[in-house]
Amino acid sequence: MQADELAFLEEMIESAELLDCTACGEDTLHVHEEVNSIAGGVTEVIMRCASCLSTRPHLLID
Repeated sequence: MQADELAFLEEMIESAELLDCTACGEDTLHVHEEVNSIAGGVTEVIMRCASCLSTRPHLLID
């Protein structure tokens, strides 16, 4: 694994959040999977539920 790939995976794990999953209805760990957009101090990311593996958009405010 290349250093940049490892750094990306470490950052993804560090940024995991406990969220209420809209698919399975449980408070589960969600990881940032992909950045959709960045605009005006708001970042929209795709979050993946560690339990049911569903994805959803999530807003991060800088």
